[in-house]
Amino acid sequence: MENAYQKDFFEKLSAIQEATVQIALSQYKPGDDMEDLLYEVTYDVLAELMTCIDGYGNFCTDKMDIVNMRTGKGLKQEPFIELHDVIADYLKWKK
Repeated sequence: MENAYQKDFFEKLSAIQEATVQIALSQYKPGDDMEDLLYEVTYDVLAELMTCIDGYGNFCTDKMDIVNMRTGKGLKQEPFIELHDVIADYLKWKK
């Protein structure tokens, strides 16, 4: 069983998923390229997750980091980065 902080985090993930899927469905038109739709939806979910970890957006206000448990190194450190600023350099939003 998760603690209150964990439950809150997973509920925020659920809200991100629901919002992103509903936006995609509202914008989808028959004949749209399914591969583009999948890239766009996954991009939006991952970008919103990074925004959430950074402490911005509609779903999260706590600033977080992802820490490598073996090395103790934070993903956002050395140099400091905002994950939502960098993710667009790596993910496709359409084919």
